[in-house]
Amino acid sequence: MSPTSAFPHQQNPNNPSYPSAPVAPNPRLNPALVVLDRRSKLQGLAERESIEAGRRGHAGREFLDVSELRNILLLRDEKGLAALEIEGRMGLKAGVVQRLGDKGVVGLSSL
Repeated sequence: MSPTSAFPHQQNPNNPSYPSAPVAPNPRLNPALVVLDRRSKLQGLAERESIEAGRRGHAGREFLDVSELRNILLLRDEKGLAALEIEGRMGLKAGVVQRLGDKGVVGLSSL
């Protein structure tokens, strides 16, 4: 096609509906970017929680590391402690233990 062609084809630069610049994809629809953005937000929340953890009136922690998860599961599954008692002992926010689900949903590996 000639650059001066008046034929109404999508790739014709003389066509009024022809986009002048390539349109970038919407980053909100890119799963990898969504995951990275969410991870960044969670990291910020975890850092803020670690700073506030020593302050008076702090509601408790909800971000845990692997050893803390292991201790929770030991107390819950092997020692039979209630969720509220575990949360009190470990300084956790109410409902953290319950989010792990019932016994058998999340548990210790026997490796």
